[in-house]
Amino acid sequence: MSNAATALSVPGSVPAVLRPIEAGFAGLLWVLFNLLLVWLGAKSQHPGSCSIAAGGVNGAVLSIIAVTKVSARLRSGATGLLGGISASAFDKDANLLTKWANSIHVFVDHLMTALSVAGDEKWHDQVESAIVWIVWVTILVVLMSLVAEWASASWRESLTSPSEHR
Repeated sequence: MSNAATALSVPGSVPAVLRPIEAGFAGLLWVLFNLLLVWLGAKSQHPGSCSIAAGGVNGAVLSIIAVTKVSARLRSGATGLLGGISASAFDKDANLLTKWANSIHVFVDHLMTALSVAGDEKWHDQVESAIVWIVWVTILVVLMSLVAEWASASWRESLTSPSEHR
């Protein structure tokens, strides 16, 4: 092989020095994807469907991380914790997540006022609502994947354990 061919060849794996940079760019793309979907939802008058799509992708990514990288004890603890979320938590007035998003909204409003930047309250409300939907869908997807992984592990364990009825 010539020197030019060697210089232009693609390495089989990413060098260890570049892995943090690669992870940083992946995180940046993830954030930009979420921002794009929130913006697209607000502009297309379909904020719910775009928020559900963003939450679904976020939940899938976090589920892959949780199922492949986290220990079984932590996964079962997270499943129990997420399973403890009651149906009453979806009530907008009593929802901690909505209160948190509203606090961020008020902070951004005060910051924009202090910087003498005119804000669009309708846009802010749409973004706040989209964030709440994204987080709830993400939680639901992660919970469902953890429950599915728990059920799958239990099923695999029951197949590999010796039968008691001999």
